[in-house]
Amino acid sequence: MADVAAITGATTQASTAAATNVANILGKDDFLKLLTTQLRYQNPLEPMENTEFISQMAQFTSLEQMANLNENFKNLSTTLGSIMNKDAALAFLGKKVIVNDAADPNKTVESNVKGIDYQSGVPKLILDMLDAAGKARTIGMEEVLGIVS
Repeated sequence: MADVAAITGATTQASTAAATNVANILGKDDFLKLLTTQLRYQNPLEPMENTEFISQMAQFTSLEQMANLNENFKNLSTTLGSIMNKDAALAFLGKKVIVNDAADPNKTVESNVKGIDYQSGVPKLILDMLDAAGKARTIGMEEVLGIVS
């Protein structure tokens, strides 16, 4: 029969490892498995104290909330980045930009930004010049080498 202290120590080590590395946080199912295993192998003459139970549940809840916070911060960061890209794209509208020539990447050309196209949420600048297919050339903002004043 397993020793309660050994199981509790393993649970504490798992909790510490999970807190250190967000990618390895134990899930609800893992917690329930550990809890039922702990209950199954505990010494019936010295059962687990209520305070130990509550402490472990509090640790699990804390870890789960940290994981939720981390996910919320990632979502917020993505949303803010998207908004900032859209605002930056609007600043190019009507400006003359310097870009690499599509035919010869060693040369640069100047062109006016006449529109913005949002492809999959990513803004692309529409230039007043044609590409090889005869359509208005569309570029990413990272392709702009400069702005002509």
